[in-house]
Amino acid sequence: MREYLLQLAHYNLWANQLIVNAIPNDKKRFTQEVNSSFPTVEKTILHIWDAQDIWLSRLEDRPLTDWPSSSLKDRNQQSICEGLNHSSLRFFQFVDKQLPTFDTKIITYKNMQGVEYQNTTQEIIAHCMNHSTFHRGQLVSMLRELGVEKFSSTDMISYFRQLKEKKKEIYD
Repeated sequence: MREYLLQLAHYNLWANQLIVNAIPNDKKRFTQEVNSSFPTVEKTILHIWDAQDIWLSRLEDRPLTDWPSSSLKDRNQQSICEGLNHSSLRFFQFVDKQLPTFDTKIITYKNMQGVEYQNTTQEIIAHCMNHSTFHRGQLVSMLRELGVEKFSSTDMISYFRQLKEKKKEIYD
């Protein structure tokens, strides 16, 4: 299971980098409101970043009492996109450092309202990676609505295909 969770975390890093690279450097489109769960591309990226950091802090037994992005000093497109990428890399590195049996460890944590829950690390990681995928799908729709037509697929199957191609290049 550890290898699969590591694969999910690596896919998440790869897909978040692709979506960030697809966003035009255009403050108007980055902050323009559209009809979605979060009203702008900016707020959607901040939400993905916050969720990843919150779940990672719980896995590391480092409880947070505030949204991580609330402390962001320089709130511009570049720093927000770099923050998401850095968060995704940290999540991947955390999973990569874990022992093979860590997936069944039970984590006790409190949500932002102070309610206590327990979940296995496997459940938390699967949830967090699925959560990011859901919101990346929203970002694709938002970007299309904002006139962005060309970007790479962030589908997991595209990730697997790219991995196979890289392995093939190494051995050819």
